[in-house]
Amino acid sequence: MDIRYTFHIDSAAHDLTMIFIEGTGDRPFLFGEEQKKQAIKIKDFFIAKFTSVSASD
Repeated sequence: MDIRYTFHIDSAAHDLTMIFIEGTGDRPFLFGEEQKKQAIKIKDFFIAKFTSVSASD
């Protein structure tokens, strides 16, 4: 269920691909140490497949 968005800047075509990440659903993730653990629920989401920015000097 990935999403692909194509756009143009001047005459150059660019693609942005977003991949689907399934959340925890009915099974929360236990996060933390020993007695401080907390049940964390994460919803489904999309994230960029490739880095969308780069560092410059």
